[in-house]
Amino acid sequence: AVFVLMVAAPGAMGDPQTLVAWGGTLGPRTTNGEWWRLVTSMFVHDGFLYLAVNVVCLAQLGFILERLVGPVAFVSAYMASGVCAGISSLAIYPLAVSGGASGGIFGIFGLLLAASIWGMRSSSNVAIPLAALKRLGPTAGVFILCNMAGGGLETLPEVVGLLVGLVYGVTLTRGIVDRKPAIRRVATVMT
Repeated sequence: AVFVLMVAAPGAMGDPQTLVAWGGTLGPRTTNGEWWRLVTSMFVHDGFLYLAVNVVCLAQLGFILERLVGPVAFVSAYMASGVCAGISSLAIYPLAVSGGASGGIFGIFGLLLAASIWGMRSSSNVAIPLAALKRLGPTAGVFILCNMAGGGLETLPEVVGLLVGLVYGVTLTRGIVDRKPAIRRVATVMT
């Protein structure tokens, strides 16, 4: 999500200089050797509410998906989705200060969608129960509403994150009924 707040006091959570100091992306710095900001910006948030909503959403998704695909696949899908969303945000808004986990979380939703489709298609007992998916509905709604209310839902970066998560999910969860994806397979998808 892009955060451009002109009214924030210096040193406050919403202050652009503070966000950049903590690792938020800013086009001139990120494209001139500070590429690591694409990763750190996923952990920098504009305010406590956005941080809390993202943590709750990520935790609920993590409880389901980490057991299903394994921690390596889960983390790599989150990171790849977040970095790709950050790159698209940087391309659209090169001079804006950017941060937040929404691109990565949308990627995890994409991973969940792909895992659910593979699970239903194969009619396995490893599939995600419908009751668990229904419990995620309110969380997804609050996540989307919170991003929309804060002006942080930019559309393209979130869509990029969702698509990267879907690609990860289609690639990694194909044989999920038998076993978790091998680390070698996860590494191949990452490259």
